[in-house]
This record gives sequence, C-alpha cells and structure tokens, in this order.
Amino acid sequence: MEDSHISHQGVVSAIHQNTIEVLIESASACSTCKTKHLCGVSDSKEKIITIPKPEETFILGEKVIVIMSQKMGFLAVFLAYVLPFIIMIALMLVAHYTKVSEPVTGLLVVMFLTAYFFTLYAFRKKLNRKFTFTIKKL
Repeated sequence: MEDSHISHQGVVSAIHQNTIEVLIESASACSTCKTKHLCGVSDSKEKIITIPKPEETFILGEKVIVIMSQKMGFLAVFLAYVLPFIIMIALMLVAHYTKVSEPVTGLLVVMFLTAYFFTLYAFRKKLNRKFTFTIKKL
C-alpha cells in the first residue's frame, strides 16, 4: 500500500551547504475569495520549511513541491493539539472529582501545558529528525 503524502507548493528562498529553505504560503479557505479585502477575515501566513539538501540542484526563486508523509502530519497534529487537550481534560476531571478549587485547577492546567510545550521544545532536534520533508521540482 502506498503511503499518502501532504504536499505544498513553495519557492526556494535560501540554499545552504546542507539544507534548502522553502517559503510556503499557508492560506485559509477565504484567501482566494474575490471580496476578501472587504471583510478583513482572510488569513494568509508565510512559513519557511528547512529541508535536507537533496542530490538534485535547485536555484533561488525556483518553484518546488514540499512533501511530507501524511502519517507524520497526523503525528504532528496529535503531539501539538490532541495529546495536550486529552491530558488537560483529564487533569480537570481529576481535580473536579477530588474537590480541588477552580483557581488551583486552572493553575495546574497552565503549569502542565507550559511543561508539556517546553518538553516539546527541548526535544525539537529529535523531532526535527523524525519529521522530514522532501523536495521536488515542479
């Protein structure tokens, strides 16, 4: 069974000795709307993805496709959103049933989230090795 992929079109913005940086514009659904300038809700952000330099040669400004395994995308969403949410709800339920006051519960949840995301930050190099991107010419 072939592994499905997540791909985005981007532009090579920098070339280093061992890596290539690709600028990707992440746009919301309304970014293509013709009346987006009237409502002010449109959301478009540029992101730079660092990719290990492949055998192929690329030039600055070249349009490329950045590819990531869909399985890795799901893992990233799970680590960033789902797991902390589940643990946060579990902490709140345990605190509620053990009669811990709401301010203390809120403080515990904030402390947990701070520790959790600090831990993710501390292991960012290891996570970067796991979440690898590939690049292809358009």
